[in-house]
Amino acid sequence: MAGGSLKVCVAGWTGDRANWGCQATSHGLLEDLKEAAEGLDLQVLPATLLHRTSFQRRLGRLVSPVLLRAMADGRPGAARIADRVVPRLYRPDALRAALGADLVVQTAEGNLDGLTFDSSAGMLALAWRARRRGQPAISLNQTLFLARDGLERAVAGAYRDFAFHTVREPRSVEYCSRIGLEAALVPDAAFRADPADEDWRRFVEPQPRAPLLIVTGSPLGTDVLRTGYTREAAEFAQRRGLQVCGAFWQEKPRRIVSEICREVGGLEPTFVRPGTDFRRLSAVLREAALVVGGRYHTALKSAVAGTPFVLLPSGTHKSEGLIEMLGYPLPVRGFEDLKGCDRTWRRCWTAGASCRSCCWPGPPRSASGGGRWCPCWPEPTASYRTWTKHEPGPNTAP
Repeated sequence: MAGGSLKVCVAGWTGDRANWGCQATSHGLLEDLKEAAEGLDLQVLPATLLHRTSFQRRLGRLVSPVLLRAMADGRPGAARIADRVVPRLYRPDALRAALGADLVVQTAEGNLDGLTFDSSAGMLALAWRARRRGQPAISLNQTLFLARDGLERAVAGAYRDFAFHTVREPRSVEYCSRIGLEAALVPDAAFRADPADEDWRRFVEPQPRAPLLIVTGSPLGTDVLRTGYTREAAEFAQRRGLQVCGAFWQEKPRRIVSEICREVGGLEPTFVRPGTDFRRLSAVLREAALVVGGRYHTALKSAVAGTPFVLLPSGTHKSEGLIEMLGYPLPVRGFEDLKGCDRTWRRCWTAGASCRSCCWPGPPRSASGGGRWCPCWPEPTASYRTWTKHEPGPNTAP
């Protein structure tokens, strides 16, 4: 403690990435921490700046098996391994910040899948070393999903000594239970992110001419846009008088969506402007008629906005976990389940008929005076917004 303030080091922060989900989650997490205690001395260590050189990343891949065995072992010798190996993998200023903190917060933001150094030992090592040296450490806001067999003991061992461990959807709670690890369910910090109070049309180019059907990609890669769901969405938009709007940071998916729209019938899509931040994206989602894609946080922000969404696979169980946590009535659809996708967004459209006239240009209001509500939802989405204050929700359990 210095000057009466608690020094908190947030390791692996991802709010500086060109990714809307990372931005929304990471900034929401900082808001949570600031509200939890007044006068925190927060030091943020972005994930992109933890490693000094590309050599350190290559070294990390080589020593990853050693670190994972030490985490799984948990014996006193593990502390010696942590002290010898971990300092060689990180920038000196990152190490000093972690060692000088009263509390280390490990924030994975997303997936601990075990496929790479950065999504296995590298994600855990800094906070694990701090814990081995006797410092308090907690882990917040994670999807726990191991796509590589054999890492369960290592992950459970690394987290077992943490003072507190939270995951962001119920499938991860179940997974933690299976590997012998206790975890609390705290909904994603991205629920906190309010839309920007600005004209949403400024964040779309070219200017939209009809209600938007927003198409997103998936963490599984750009090529999923060619599996058929984008074409089906474009044809649906053409039949219903909607305009396809691509929500992407990169040029390649924008090009693919443009090609598909031209093939469908000379459609001219519009796109969320590059560099638009997550609050401005939320403003666009709030005004859309329908959102389709495999992006977890885009679906989450659509839920908060009251906009119907069709969620596709993300490569982990987080999509299914979000659906379960929200009690959302529409299932996760496979990329090639084109008939199922079509049935799902026709259901969204039919169920939303009573409010469709209000979807352009502004959102309808619920009877209680809260946010937008579409009748395909089982309850007004204002109830989801209360989770951002960490009031117990119907599916929230320790």
